[in-house]
Amino acid sequence: TNARSWTNPWKDTLLTEFWHANKFSSAKDSSIYIIGGYGQLKYKNGVQRYHWPTQKWEVLKVSGDHFAPRYLAALGLSITGDTAFIMGGYGSPEGDQMLNPGNYYDLYAFDIARRSFKRLHSITTGDPHYLFANSLVIDPSGKNYYALRFPNGSFNTQLQLISGKLEDSTYRLVGDKIPYSFYDVQTFADLFYSPVSKKLFAVTFHYSPESEKARNTQVKIYAIDFPPETIE
Repeated sequence: TNARSWTNPWKDTLLTEFWHANKFSSAKDSSIYIIGGYGQLKYKNGVQRYHWPTQKWEVLKVSGDHFAPRYLAALGLSITGDTAFIMGGYGSPEGDQMLNPGNYYDLYAFDIARRSFKRLHSITTGDPHYLFANSLVIDPSGKNYYALRFPNGSFNTQLQLISGKLEDSTYRLVGDKIPYSFYDVQTFADLFYSPVSKKLFAVTFHYSPESEKARNTQVKIYAIDFPPETIE
């Protein structure tokens, strides 16, 4: 961080196989995990692992309930660090963009040690067609979650903070809405919690590739005191 440099340089590119994949860092096995994503007209459900001590990547063989290929889901790590929770997303049963793509409204648990998925329940809501910012924030109790959702049917849309219990299928709306310009892989949103400032932070990115010289990314950061109040 002092030198602001990477140990291994890489060639920048606009193409990737894993747009909007989910990620988490596991202290238990000194690894970084990447789950799902989208690229080359395919939705993904693979689990990739980078092991820090050996500096090697591997694609893991997983078991348990079928985790349908998807991107634009939310993921959060449990307080104990042994389970990753994955909510919602957009994809298709076979992973092909042309075959029955749609929104998912479910919650999965990924057991890191066993490398297995378990479908917990469907999310109950009367609002169709929405997706999530990249991260799911689990509160200090380990029982409640916070996430940012947004409708995926228009460019000028809004992020809405929601709160729910991991063991329950319902959630409630909390806090004000945040303006968000959604344009698939040219936009990105994430949610973070700072235990120092006791605030939730929403971060949005909007990439504008007008030309090779003028392309830029607009970044906006929003903060709300924690725990946030319900809209009512």
